[in-house]
Amino acid sequence: MDRDIDTIPTVPRHIVGYTIQVEWSDNPKSVTLWNDMPNHVDNVFNEWLREIEEEENEDVPSNI
Repeated sequence: MDRDIDTIPTVPRHIVGYTIQVEWSDNPKSVTLWNDMPNHVDNVFNEWLREIEEEENEDVPSNI
């Protein structure tokens, strides 16, 4: 869990957005991709994000 040690988790955290950036071989500066993600990639990617949320919320009390 990567939270500020001075905050107490009171509600589960959820990922509300993301940005995919790449570095092209001719210029190492990161640029945002705006291409549409294929459905089969989107499904796996969203599952991965859900797993990250679950890990992040492991220490949040379940009665919240």
